[in-house]
Amino acid sequence: MTSNINAAPFEAKLELIDRRRDALAILSSFFQLEKVSVRPSFTRFFPLLSKSLNHDNEADQPPTPSCEILGTGPSNGRACFDPLRPLQEELSSSLDLGTATALAPLCLPLGLPQGYIHAPVLMERFKNSAVLSMAFPSFENDVTPVFNRIRLAREKVVLAEWCADHYVNNDNEKLKCLDLALDSSIQVSTQVEQQRRLYSRGYDNRIDNLDNALGTVKRITSIKEALKMGF
Repeated sequence: MTSNINAAPFEAKLELIDRRRDALAILSSFFQLEKVSVRPSFTRFFPLLSKSLNHDNEADQPPTPSCEILGTGPSNGRACFDPLRPLQEELSSSLDLGTATALAPLCLPLGLPQGYIHAPVLMERFKNSAVLSMAFPSFENDVTPVFNRIRLAREKVVLAEWCADHYVNNDNEKLKCLDLALDSSIQVSTQVEQQRRLYSRGYDNRIDNLDNALGTVKRITSIKEALKMGF
């Protein structure tokens, strides 16, 4: 007798459990010895598993990680889950990239894009530099390596612009960040235009996306030109 059981939900749940097991191994390895005392509760890194294997019921789905590169926010009206929140204190207190490098493998099992752990460490370094009147992170040695870890062009734009805004009294470094932001914003607009040509459905939405992407290119270009005029 042929079975009509759909194995896909079981396989998806097993894969999710395997990824959580990988994340726990990384966390256990990092928070050992003298760090055991500051180890966060591991359950805080994961949303609750759904009660059933059938995800047809929207209310039964757990919140999904939807972090943006600079933090978290609502996505399509659904509640968001930030798997990095338990690491906030650890990342904020680490002014070198050693901690970020050690924890970076967490991105994959937590379902986050590359660079999501290095970015907040870099941001904290900028904030500490401003508060303590210290030298800001170097563009070549600090900003560029983190930027290169990020794969999504739109998130490269966001991070590069953030860094440009936080370079105080250093227009050269600010301009370099804006160059990165502009290159990535052009890449975003090109990708949206290609999608608009390939797909006919959702055409109106893609026009809006293209308008937004082109608007970002124009805005960053204007900021760059204004900055150059001040040299």
